[in-house]
Amino acid sequence: MSARRRNLEELRTYFEGRWRTAPDTPWGDISACTIEHTKARLLRPHISGARAILDLGCGGGDFLGMVVPDHAFERVVGVDVASAAIARARLTGLYTELQTAAIETITGLVAGRFDFILLGEMLYYVPDPIAALATALDGFLADEGYVAITLAAGRSYFAERDIAGLREVLSTRGLAPLLDTRIEYFWAGAPRRYYGWAFAQTHKVVLVYARRAMSPATRR
Repeated sequence: MSARRRNLEELRTYFEGRWRTAPDTPWGDISACTIEHTKARLLRPHISGARAILDLGCGGGDFLGMVVPDHAFERVVGVDVASAAIARARLTGLYTELQTAAIETITGLVAGRFDFILLGEMLYYVPDPIAALATALDGFLADEGYVAITLAAGRSYFAERDIAGLREVLSTRGLAPLLDTRIEYFWAGAPRRYYGWAFAQTHKVVLVYARRAMSPATRR
């Protein structure tokens, strides 16, 4: 995965630079992206009954705002490695708490357990995505909590073996899949993954796992 940073300092430097030079966000206006709306729609039923949300790699809060436009939660904690991203997230009014930190260093900075943890489009950037996911699950997921992971797959992002490693971390910690799907990019009428040699990013993967496979309606 060429997107991965070699260490936490490189990760911090990279994203501080991206956020400080971007006119809106480093990825443009995601509200205009059909795939971002599809991801938000897929996650919305699973997050609807949550009380406490931990948004790891929150960026400026744009994606979480698409998933939960009504902001009806007791506690929403955002964590991002870039202080410029946290400054933008603060303006949304979505978060009750914000921390500038890498996932691997948040133990002691964030207290309590969360019934929904979101890792959106960020695990392929961290030096060790398996360790980062394990830290989130072991340190912060409630007994009946949900975790949602969205990520890009392709030549410079996650390969299937990388995604299989994430699934293994989730399953060995007693989480069961509620959603495991892909969102295709298309080129010339066919899924880009058929032309993986030509595209750094070919599709998105959306995973939702829970420690107890309850329906969203019964979570409360």
